[in-house]
Amino acid sequence: MKRVVHVGFLLDRTGRSPGTLLDAWPTLVAGAAAAARAGWEVTVVQPADRDATLRRRGVDVRFVQERRGARRGPPGLRPVRADAPRLGQAVTSLAPDLVHVHGLALPGHARRLRAHLPAGTRILAQDHADRPPRPWRRRGYCRDAANWDAVSFTVRAQVEPFVRAGALPPDLPVHEVLEASTDFTPGDAARARRDAGIHGTPTLAWVGRLDPNKDPLTVLDGLARATDTLPDPHLWCCYQDAPLLDAVRTRVGADPRLAGRVHLLGSLDRPAVERLLRGADGFLLGSRREAACFALLEAMACGAAPIVTDIPAFRRMVGRTARLWTAGDPEALAAALRAWWSDPDRPAHSRIVEHFRNALSWEAVGRELDAAYRACLAPRAGGPASAGAR
Repeated sequence: MKRVVHVGFLLDRTGRSPGTLLDAWPTLVAGAAAAARAGWEVTVVQPADRDATLRRRGVDVRFVQERRGARRGPPGLRPVRADAPRLGQAVTSLAPDLVHVHGLALPGHARRLRAHLPAGTRILAQDHADRPPRPWRRRGYCRDAANWDAVSFTVRAQVEPFVRAGALPPDLPVHEVLEASTDFTPGDAARARRDAGIHGTPTLAWVGRLDPNKDPLTVLDGLARATDTLPDPHLWCCYQDAPLLDAVRTRVGADPRLAGRVHLLGSLDRPAVERLLRGADGFLLGSRREAACFALLEAMACGAAPIVTDIPAFRRMVGRTARLWTAGDPEALAAALRAWWSDPDRPAHSRIVEHFRNALSWEAVGRELDAAYRACLAPRAGGPASAGAR
């Protein structure tokens, strides 16, 4: 059995305990567990403020005490030092055949890690909504990224900005691997609506940030235009980060087509989000860019029909179950809503759930990881793994 180590380079800045982190970051283990069920021996190595080894979903998670680096990271996170000696030693001690690096933002860390690994160890780097480097970083980025044997994206088209920027070579192997999945399940829609206290014809849900990328203002404009043909639409919005909340409230309050129809629920716990999505007829998002989208995965797992933007990740995820519309175009959303609701053959909850199980579930992620790992480990001449550290 071939050995795979999943490793990340971002450290929780809040100092949460390893067990608390696993509860807060369920996908940290779930993807590794999906690969393990596909027949791989998988261990997760994660930097932390203290050493610990825990076992979740049949996978060992090794937390390694490391120091923070100087560079800022995403909210609540900070990269470890680029050399990260204890992290590198922990990965090497497991004698992996392949190292699965999470994130494309820190290729220098992967280059340093390569120096710890035996010749022949392959590295697969997975995109997690990363962006191509700024122009002044591209030369160093390209040098460091040469230590990757392959990369993975939710959909192949997402590599194109990196190639156009000269950050990744056009011949680097690219594998399509869904970023994550969810454990949400469908349920009785009528009961879910009663339990969640929601209603509407149709009942529509939004789960996501109220920010420029998700573009709630365009969604509100599109919904307002569609109220002329939809019987009694209501939009129920769940969100945490909400830099556009004041603008959303102003927009709703100023338009009689929206007032009383748009319900700003704020933050909900996961059981409440699941009830909301089980009870929804449709799921709306106006995203301009996504690597994948956890909320869309959750909505489809519950059977809500996607009415989402026509971007590469969404096209790949929704298959033939959705109405797609052009990002930033409220009239396109209004037309999509009208066409969806008036279509007598619109996909039923059961068809959407079936698509989720076949193409988006953790089992599907495991199949995609299995294919990517096999391709990475296939014998070939040349390449970073045979050339050693660079």
